[in-house]
Amino acid sequence: EKEIDLREERMKVRRGLLREIKEAFEAARTELSEGRNRETGLDQKSGYLNRLLGQITDARSRLEKELEDVKAKSEKFSAASERKSAVREATASRLGDLQATIEEVNGKLSELQNKKEGIETDLKSAEGALNMANSRLSSLTALTENFEGYTLGVRTIMKAKDFEPRQQGRILGILADVIQVDSRYERAVEATLGEKLQYVIVESMTDGEAAVGYLKEKQKGMGSFAPVKELKSASSPRPEGLDLPSLFDVVSVPERHEPLMRTLLKDIYIADDLSQAISRHKSIQALSNTSGRGPAFVTLDGELVDPHGIISGGRLSQGARGLLVRKRELSELKKAVKTHEARVQSLQSKHQETLRRMEERKDALERLKEDQW
Repeated sequence: EKEIDLREERMKVRRGLLREIKEAFEAARTELSEGRNRETGLDQKSGYLNRLLGQITDARSRLEKELEDVKAKSEKFSAASERKSAVREATASRLGDLQATIEEVNGKLSELQNKKEGIETDLKSAEGALNMANSRLSSLTALTENFEGYTLGVRTIMKAKDFEPRQQGRILGILADVIQVDSRYERAVEATLGEKLQYVIVESMTDGEAAVGYLKEKQKGMGSFAPVKELKSASSPRPEGLDLPSLFDVVSVPERHEPLMRTLLKDIYIADDLSQAISRHKSIQALSNTSGRGPAFVTLDGELVDPHGIISGGRLSQGARGLLVRKRELSELKKAVKTHEARVQSLQSKHQETLRRMEERKDALERLKEDQW
């Protein structure tokens, strides 16, 4: 019984020990299970943390890359800003230059406008002068071509298309047309020659005779005809002590007409005025002691003292013109017309050139304004 009790006691102890071991085992198993669970949880947390760390690392990498990109963009922006600032400064400078250029072009355009207006004023004046000269020239040309101012007989012969000597070129012209004289002596020559300026110059006396017959037949007035072929002239000696110029010496004619002019102007001298002409006439007459012979005297105003002492003079009506004056005026008008035409053409060229330059300036101004904006 003791042994049984001991054994029971031992069994009880053993059972208690086993129970403790079991409890410890269960506790250890429970703890192990909890450890596994914790390990699993830690593994999960570790994985999560690893993933989170990876994400953070990735995010950091992205942020670092973004930061680098931002820095690069910032540098680019700074560089662009600097460039834009430089461009703005250059643009401002260029705008200033453009404005200065625009003002300069406007100034030149204004100068060209003033020049154009001046040229147009001059051109209008030149065209007016040309029109007046052409009008007067046309009138004088018509008068000359129609032989206005000449006697009916002269006009008839000079316009006679059926007159044989004229057809054959033996009517050589009118005395007034072959004379060349300085305007200073025109009155003296016209006063001396008078109606002789209307002499029709013909080749021979036969032609003169035919002309007279033609006028008689047509009953177209009378005329005087000077033949160059038969006309001879001898020079007269200058009176002793006479210091005045000869009228013949101030007149120019073709060589073949010199005998005629010498005949008409022989022994005629130019005095300064009528008092001098009378004084010289009296002196010559006193020396020669022969009345009605000797030289005649004419003044620049056309006053005449003939060898007999007959005095002619006075003043023509206002506007009256002699044949020589009309001839000179015609010649001067032809020259004046050419001068006016040249001036008009020159001004027209300048006007066109100014308009062209103005258009260039306007185009340049438009381009500058476009560049400005």
